[in-house]
Amino acid sequence: MYLAKEVCRIEKIKSVGALGAVYEHNLRLRDVINADETKTNYNLELTERPLGKTFVEIFHDKIAESPWYKNGKHDIAKNAIYAVEFMLTFGNEATGKIDIDSWAKNNYQWLCENFGGKQNVISAILHLDERTPHIHAIVIPLDEKGKLNYTKYLGGKKYRLSEVQDNYHEQVGKLHNLERGVKGSKASHTDIDNFYSMINEAVAPVTLPDPERKTGFF
Repeated sequence: MYLAKEVCRIEKIKSVGALGAVYEHNLRLRDVINADETKTNYNLELTERPLGKTFVEIFHDKIAESPWYKNGKHDIAKNAIYAVEFMLTFGNEATGKIDIDSWAKNNYQWLCENFGGKQNVISAILHLDERTPHIHAIVIPLDEKGKLNYTKYLGGKKYRLSEVQDNYHEQVGKLHNLERGVKGSKASHTDIDNFYSMINEAVAPVTLPDPERKTGFF
């Protein structure tokens, strides 16, 4: 019997401005209404993001170093997806029944294995300062040529996102006895900020211990 439903929410980031706003939210550089400031120090970065580098700076570095874009060889397409944000969490019924460290590690491995490797997963932060543990992950969708290519990973056909959800369930959800969401759901689209609020309002508060502060798994 499943403990709860898993959540794998995917949002496109279409500009450096939007990428900067996500950085401020994920790194708690602006007020987050639902976050408990006394627990913010327990949030855990799962990636080895260069010290002091913002998401925008990392994006520009990757474009500058890319064989596709380097030295102005190609311009970024006007309709390009600059990055993808993943919101990964689970229903409150599973609270206290999941090994959070193991769950977070499995999520990070899934991201790396399916979206171009560690070099594309520029950030994955386990947030423990809100009402339920969850991960915000940022992926720059560069393909083997170094080109921004959202379609390679998340597009190309009508049911591609459903396939990604299936894959997430097989590689992560099942390991923690979580149930896949309903296929073909007609739930309306909500943007990332609204979804953050929805997640926090929909679940019961989690009582966290006061662990030793961590710096990362890898």
